Amino acid sequence: GDLGRLRSDGCLEHLGRTGRRKKVLGHTVELAEIELALLDLPEVREAAVILTDSDMAGPRLVTYYVPAHSTGPTVTELREALEHRVPSFMIPTHFMELPALPLTPNGKLDRGRLPAVGQERPNLATTYVPPNNLLEEQIVGIWEELLSVRPVGTRDEFLDLGGDSLAAMIMLSHLGSALGEEIPTEWLLATGTVEGIAAKILDERPHPALPVVQVQEGSGGPPFFYVHGDYWSGGYYCKRLAREMGDHVPFFAIPPSGMNGHPLAPSYEEMAEQHLPAVRGIQAEGPYYLGGTCNGGLVAYEMARRLVAEGEEVALLALFVASAQNLRLGGLRRVSKRVSGWLGLSPEGRRALLRGLLRVEHGLTVRGPLGFLGNALRKSARLPFDLIRRPGVSAASSTPVATLGDHYRSLDVEYLPGPYPGRITLLWPNDELETAEEAASWWRQVSPEVELRRIPTGHWACLTKDVSLLAREIESCRAVGHRLRRP
Repeated sequence: GDLGRLRSDGCLEHLGRTGRRKKVLGHTVELAEIELALLDLPEVREAAVILTDSDMAGPRLVTYYVPAHSTGPTVTELREALEHRVPSFMIPTHFMELPALPLTPNGKLDRGRLPAVGQERPNLATTYVPPNNLLEEQIVGIWEELLSVRPVGTRDEFLDLGGDSLAAMIMLSHLGSALGEEIPTEWLLATGTVEGIAAKILDERPHPALPVVQVQEGSGGPPFFYVHGDYWSGGYYCKRLAREMGDHVPFFAIPPSGMNGHPLAPSYEEMAEQHLPAVRGIQAEGPYYLGGTCNGGLVAYEMARRLVAEGEEVALLALFVASAQNLRLGGLRRVSKRVSGWLGLSPEGRRALLRGLLRVEHGLTVRGPLGFLGNALRKSARLPFDLIRRPGVSAASSTPVATLGDHYRSLDVEYLPGPYPGRITLLWPNDELETAEEAASWWRQVSPEVELRRIPTGHWACLTKDVSLLAREIESCRAVGHRLRRP
């Protein structure tokens, strides 16, 4: 079954196999045997199997099938049925449903006209579930690139998407490189989904319970302190961010307040007070280089304000997707704070009052005075009960992720940045509802100098697959500030 050619130098060159018997990962596979096994299923009317070598993980068996009924079988069902009929190495990695197989004029299967394997998500038993946090987003990005499937859901099985043992090893290697640590192969055996692997990483490899975590020792100048803001998945992206900035950069990550057994502070201002002693313990005096993402950026801003108030120099304050748009309603927030003080409301009650006032402002803007009045009369009885019954967040110990999310969202609503006499470097992606120009305009209300740097990719992409773009901008700012200060 082999095909060869005798060259002019007397060597025999092997060109492959003449029949439909192929070599896949060291095993000899008869493609017709797989097709017969598929046609034996009542859910399949027609089937064709080919071998393609277009994927980065090597040769792949691809199945094209025509369902026998209007509702075709899922990839999971086809794989499970084949497991009882053929050896595991003969189970195809890709399944593509077609309305009909292409035929020649003589009515025979025309394999040359079978479509190329696309990047569409196959027909799976599970519904698509998008990534929930940055760690899941990182894993999804690796799977999509490796398996050439988009989109990948967090509950999709690796095998159902076209993965095999070789692809699994490549995937774990890429994931380990992205996270800066080795990922055991048994994790993929225990759970074959993005959601499961992410949970394993978070359960088995928790971040140290330290107020500041040294991610990279570095050697070039003062350290960079980064409030990563990722209370959902532990800020694993910081390892790659530090590496992309350069191994000479001393990089310290500051986890969000309320993680790893630390008390949850009730405001961004108090979070800054919470983090500063650990920062001053590592670097006793300025110049300081600070940065942060989202809520972490707002905490970094408050840390910079306090350092400057203490007479220290802040050479860099880099804020990524940290919004100051609350300044547009500063008067409303000041009224809320004053009324809350008169009523003696708890912090959570104060936030509930502010949310109510913000709804008033939004309703007047959207519905007009008369429309808003009718809606307000229907809902007027709810606010007092909200103020009384909404529980506060305990600051005594570490807090569940869901509660942390609620707490930080509440802080986002009520936080109002105070004036800062220094320079702000604002890093902004291209997929935010708030434009880069709008974001910079709000920060210019509290800072005399705001440098805007646009990043040509999305918010989550900046912290996962395109983290090198964010790292390049931060390191550029850090290097410029450090160079300007040299004597």
